[in-house]
Amino acid sequence: MKKKMVLIIMGLCASAMAERVVPEISIQKPVSDAGKVFRVFAPSGGDDWPGVKAVLDQAIAAGPGAQVVFQKGVYDFSAHQALRPGAHLYLDGLDDLVVDGRGATFRMHPSNTFLTLNNCRRVQVKNFTLDYTMPHHMQGDIIEVADDFSTFTVRPHEGYPYSAGFPKTKKPVHLDPVVFILDPFRNEMKYLEELGNDHLKTTFQLLEDQHLIRYTVDPAYQKTIKNLSVGDRVVTHAMYGTFYSNMAITRNSDCLVENITAYSSAGMNVSPGHNEGPIVLRGIVNRIKPGSDRIVATVRDGIHCRSNRGPILIEKCYFEGMMDDSINIFVLGSVCNELTDDGALKIGRPDHGEPWDFYRPGDTIGFWNQQAGVFIGKLTVQSVVPQFADKKRRSKSYTLRFSEPLPGNIEFGQKGDLAATQVFNLSACGAGSVIRNNTFKPQRRHALLLSAPNCAFVDNLVDGVHGSAVCGGTQGHYVCGPLPEGLIIRGNRIRRTGREAIKLNTGQGVKQQDLENSPMRNILIEDNNIKIKRHAGVSLACCRDVLIKDNKIAVLPGAAPHAKPMLLNRCLGVVQDNNQIRDR
Repeated sequence: MKKKMVLIIMGLCASAMAERVVPEISIQKPVSDAGKVFRVFAPSGGDDWPGVKAVLDQAIAAGPGAQVVFQKGVYDFSAHQALRPGAHLYLDGLDDLVVDGRGATFRMHPSNTFLTLNNCRRVQVKNFTLDYTMPHHMQGDIIEVADDFSTFTVRPHEGYPYSAGFPKTKKPVHLDPVVFILDPFRNEMKYLEELGNDHLKTTFQLLEDQHLIRYTVDPAYQKTIKNLSVGDRVVTHAMYGTFYSNMAITRNSDCLVENITAYSSAGMNVSPGHNEGPIVLRGIVNRIKPGSDRIVATVRDGIHCRSNRGPILIEKCYFEGMMDDSINIFVLGSVCNELTDDGALKIGRPDHGEPWDFYRPGDTIGFWNQQAGVFIGKLTVQSVVPQFADKKRRSKSYTLRFSEPLPGNIEFGQKGDLAATQVFNLSACGAGSVIRNNTFKPQRRHALLLSAPNCAFVDNLVDGVHGSAVCGGTQGHYVCGPLPEGLIIRGNRIRRTGREAIKLNTGQGVKQQDLENSPMRNILIEDNNIKIKRHAGVSLACCRDVLIKDNKIAVLPGAAPHAKPMLLNRCLGVVQDNNQIRDR
């Protein structure tokens, strides 16, 4: 009788999940004023920045309702290095503004970026192509490798930092010591089983008179290398004293960035962070520059969504050639430090820092014991007192009081202590974001790295990424979370992934008796077409209440022995219905 009741309950849960709908995300349109249309002159063939800046300044001074309209052509800003505050379009504290490129291209020096959009409401930026005079990466060929893989020497390709004839810059170009190894025939990342790791940590010596770079591999990484050969290609980030991303979108609401093509980026291509309301990113193209010899587009993420209070809609975008994830949605966690004498909770500054007002009264906070894989509750913030680290009001720690009693099983520690309880701000994690109708082509990592609840990944094409189409869970030592409960994965075409096509993992520390409280729950995986060769089609660990329905999963001929259609590890309440499985 008990078993029958369990089956009935599971059936009812499956029926409810099957009827779930993708969240609707809409934004308010900007108010327009026909008397405030500012038209930018056609490109001059010379230095266009002073004239363009004058028009932008006029439009900003005109106030809400203004429109800036460019003309199709290449605007050359390359004579200007290291602008302050750093972006050619610096839009701060504005309402109801439209900037329309009408197909214009910005040709920029790599020490500048395209857009800073900060503290704005109902602002739209659209229809531009971004090009830079120099690439934001170094690429070259390995010409020498030690037998034990401890060292290797690289000759940079012509036109890349530290090659012969590379242009002089005001400041030396800084190279990141983390490098990536690409197959010279595919011009794609080597797979894990080919190299042993998806990146290498190194130190390096510039042999500038010979235009060579000699790398020494960190011993821990040296042990993982399976094969490194003369002729392999090396890529690393090249920095010109530049900023975080092509398009930094912070503290805004109801803003649209649309139809922007980027061939390179100083960091992330788009970085929506700490936004107060919904943001729409439509038609963003992150690709290798056509007609060039470049083998990557950018060394960082395509769209990096961090700590947003509103949802992000990402649709009709195109991603290729990145050395990190296409899309990442998360919030940084804080470690529980101690209880104060009067019963308040002191938590540390998140790993990469957050603004002083990151935690607010009324926010919902989740408590998570990461090593154990146990979610221990949600509480509502009653009051917040930030402790500042410096005069710039950067927070060192926060003291929180809650409307409810604290859980009794909090483990205390300091920054970097993964055994300590971490807290995630569930009111500022990008919950309810939607990723739909996008195309993901070969790149180093995941199409979507997700740590936010109630999101949807629907109607996308994922073809050849070296990670997963969807990888869901907390992010290890980065202390990023929370967990993507309430996730919809529907109608996607997924093929040739380097890792599991769909991977959802609460954490291997979860004990069987804790699965009832697993936060990785209420997952719908429906109507996807998955073709695999290297790893599993659907891999779930320590999840509960999952409906896997109407999917087609095929293991391709010649697949690796561990390429299984479905892997379920310590899960509870998983229902499989009407899936078509072809296993070799």
